[in-house]
Amino acid sequence: MANTLKGEKNASLVADGFEQVELTKPKQALEDAGAKTKIVSPAESKVQGVNLDKPADRVSAIFP
Repeated sequence: MANTLKGEKNASLVADGFEQVELTKPKQALEDAGAKTKIVSPAESKVQGVNLDKPADRVSAIFP
C-alpha cells in the first residue's frame, strides 16, 4: 500500500474531547500510504484529546 495515496491531501476536523486513537491511527495510515495530512479545528487554540475518557495529548491545529 506504500504510496497508493501519493499526492492526495487529507484534513481531519477535531474539537476538544476527540478520541485520540480515532485521530492518530487513521492519520498514520493515510501518511503511510503517501497522503499529506493536516489537522483542522474551529477552536482558537490547541484542542485536548481524550484516551478512554482520560486527558490525552493536546494537538495544534490549523484554524480556519
